[in-house]
Amino acid sequence: MLLRNCLTALLKAIASRIATFRSLIFKPAFNLYNWLNGFGSTQESLDYLASAAPDSYISSATLSSLRKKSRPGRRNHILHEQNIFALLQCQPLSPYIIRHFHDANDAIFVEFVAGGDLGTVLNNKQVKDTSTQRVTQVQKLQSALDYTRWIRQLATAAAWLEQLGLAHCDIRPANMPLSEARNIKLFDFDHACKIRSALASLTEPFARLLGDDGGLDRGTYGIAGSRTEQFAIGSVIYTSQVISFNNTFNTKCFKLPFFQVTGQTCCSA
Repeated sequence: MLLRNCLTALLKAIASRIATFRSLIFKPAFNLYNWLNGFGSTQESLDYLASAAPDSYISSATLSSLRKKSRPGRRNHILHEQNIFALLQCQPLSPYIIRHFHDANDAIFVEFVAGGDLGTVLNNKQVKDTSTQRVTQVQKLQSALDYTRWIRQLATAAAWLEQLGLAHCDIRPANMPLSEARNIKLFDFDHACKIRSALASLTEPFARLLGDDGGLDRGTYGIAGSRTEQFAIGSVIYTSQVISFNNTFNTKCFKLPFFQVTGQTCCSA
């Protein structure tokens, strides 16, 4: 009888500890996930930036980096991006492509990138006209070495995708997170597609509607390929104020993996 009472007390103590552990760890995590899920109920995709460390957790920095979109067909876009990541994982990954860890029914988990995205880094140093959103002043320039490295890394990532028969189709500073070492990690593959796929829409000014030069494709964005990726990269250079504010790039020509950029070429882009 005494043994039974002791065993019962022990089991109750263990159950109490388990309940406490669940309330402290699992319940907040589950509630956080549900909150994020509800927060993104109209999102095209949820990309959680999760740390590569096995004991990582979703941090406040992660929440601030949550990709928020609102478009019809959200589930289809999530599935499409998950399929693209599945293709990318079949090859040794480029160091300039974001690492993917896990797919959930309504979420995509990728590596945590501590440096924010290039769009935010640039915007924080720009003064804009509130009525037109045009940049009127750049308060602080990024270093020429950083600019050169970022564009080389971006072009390398695009060339790596091209070798797999893919085009990213949404290259822009907001989709270029920076690692702690300030290296590019190309991100957001919900618009990626096979080369020569017809493009229904792209993000301007990092893409353009074709004119007479497009022939039968006039008035459309044409087909995915080196033209769309080169134009996007050229637009990243231009909108990053490389041409307007840094003479280093006006006087030098630097070779990228699959095309050549000069100051004049960038301006004409």
